[in-house]
Amino acid sequence: MESVPINFFRRIEQFFVVIGLLLFSGGLIPLFESNLDLGTYSAGDPITQKVYLVLYVIAIGLVIVNAKRVFHALVSNKLLIVLLLFVCLSLLWSASEGNTVKRLFGLVGSTCFGMYIASRFDITRFLKLLAVSFGLGAILSLFAGLFLPELALDNTYHMGSWKGIYVHKNFLGRFMVLSCILQFIFAIRKGRYRLFFWLMFCLSFVLVLLSSSLTALLTFLIIIVTYFLLKIYQRNTWEVVPIVILLSALTISFGYLMMNYSDFIFDSIGKDVTLTGRTVLWSAIIEKISERPFFGYGYGGFWTGWDGESASVWLQAGWMAPHAHNGFLELMLDIGIIGLTLFTALFIQTVVRSLRVLKEKEFNFELWPAIYLFFQLFINFTESNFLRHGNLFWALFITTTLYLSNRQVKEPMKSAVNEVRFLVGGNYIVK
Repeated sequence: MESVPINFFRRIEQFFVVIGLLLFSGGLIPLFESNLDLGTYSAGDPITQKVYLVLYVIAIGLVIVNAKRVFHALVSNKLLIVLLLFVCLSLLWSASEGNTVKRLFGLVGSTCFGMYIASRFDITRFLKLLAVSFGLGAILSLFAGLFLPELALDNTYHMGSWKGIYVHKNFLGRFMVLSCILQFIFAIRKGRYRLFFWLMFCLSFVLVLLSSSLTALLTFLIIIVTYFLLKIYQRNTWEVVPIVILLSALTISFGYLMMNYSDFIFDSIGKDVTLTGRTVLWSAIIEKISERPFFGYGYGGFWTGWDGESASVWLQAGWMAPHAHNGFLELMLDIGIIGLTLFTALFIQTVVRSLRVLKEKEFNFELWPAIYLFFQLFINFTESNFLRHGNLFWALFITTTLYLSNRQVKEPMKSAVNEVRFLVGGNYIVK
């Protein structure tokens, strides 16, 4: 008799995760607010705030309900605990205490969402839910582009570029790159739904092209190369060395060309040398970092409008940037060199663990953690997604690092399929 409510609540839980992943990626929200743009989205428009508030409260509540398993997941990653505590302590020296409090609540909410997933689902189940969420985003973006072009196509700075159900074309491009990789991983495995995953892979790639995001397309190519390098490394560590040497030589050659022929290269692809104003922005930000190098301006304490520290950067850059457009610079603005050092140590530790996991044949989706980490590293050279509140990339990083941390023991977390606990009427139902 208990199997019916258990299966029902299990499906409700999985539905919440799929929709939560979609909303944390910024999906669906622009469909309810036609005047939404990247600036107001980053600042927190009323609709976004209400949606995220509900997600945060549910995620925090679920973490409390599953406190024992979440604690078990956290204790194996002390660096993550130290980093999060340091970020919270940044309220003490924040340049804008009110803004820091709001951003910290958002960070706690998205962190709890990632911790909840890591403690409730095994990685196979989670990646299936993530693939479903990305696939849903792709299908809805296709329908929005075909039947709601006034909402799904950019009609401001990037006329005709697709943004689908997302707030900006770059959002669509980035998440569809991740979708391509994830659908590809499922498609090449044996199973009943291989055709479906191949169709989702093709649709996701088409949406990358329709987004007109050069960064997304370049990221896709780099991640594909990374995938095959990791496959070679998985089979034989030393076989990858000559390939890395070759890629290093190509990178050095590319750097030489950029230093000497940058004007010609950027003109040929329709871009400017300043990377759409980013280099000017970075120069202004570095000046502000030098004023408070060790502790920064407090988490979320810098980008506070014309009355805050961001005003001088906007004046110097000539545009109202919502963030640093570089994950490393953003970290230094928020938590300084000390915070950047803590995060770098955590990131390197996670990468090392992901490479170690590649050698474990029993790990079902052994390539995903390493691929995701390299994806994160690359996109943060021109965007700010490290340690971001209300951000799917941060929630996925939390999930990834906790999964890898718990691989340090032989049997990490029990699968949600094999052991399911739900709080029903104040009592747990155990299967």
